[in-house]
Amino acid sequence: MELTNIIEQVISGIIATLVSTFIIFIIGKFGGKKIILKNPNEKFKLASLSLFSVLLFLTSFFGILSLAGFYFEWAKFEYLIIITIVFGVLGSFAYQRQCPNCKSVFGNRRTNTETIKKEQRPYNYRDLTIYYYSDGTEKNREHTGKEKTKIETIETRKDYFECSCGHKWWGAPYEVNLSLESRPKPNKIKTNYRNPEGIY
Repeated sequence: MELTNIIEQVISGIIATLVSTFIIFIIGKFGGKKIILKNPNEKFKLASLSLFSVLLFLTSFFGILSLAGFYFEWAKFEYLIIITIVFGVLGSFAYQRQCPNCKSVFGNRRTNTETIKKEQRPYNYRDLTIYYYSDGTEKNREHTGKEKTKIETIETRKDYFECSCGHKWWGAPYEVNLSLESRPKPNKIKTNYRNPEGIY
């Protein structure tokens, strides 16, 4: 590895660390300590950070390194992008699953699901035909006929949770389409045309 690349990576690592730390600080400052700390009454320190905060820091850190790798054209910098996506997904999971009280991600469970309301909604569609090349890849799509309407059943639900620390809470209401599986399926046609972008 050339000296120039080493210097670029060291400087990028320092910048990524500083920016990621600043992001955590800003979120804690304006969003409240309860978002990033296990206990909002504790002082800000590494040991008091929630799992979500740690994953957010790592997502930001590797995201900035990915940008640096793209700018400086580092070899195999694509792996940094993959790592960023992985930590981002894990961070989103941790934020949605963590207990509002102790910030535990794995110590809570769903205790009940309540159906708030059920309603009928129209779903408008046209007949769809999908054509495929001889190798199985999609060639094009074609909508035909007049627009049709199908009535679907939509439920609005709310989940209730309880953590091992004793805290209980409920999540935001969400919709579930009970008729999604019964939507009209497209007509699939395989042609004899070769894929112009395929490997022969």
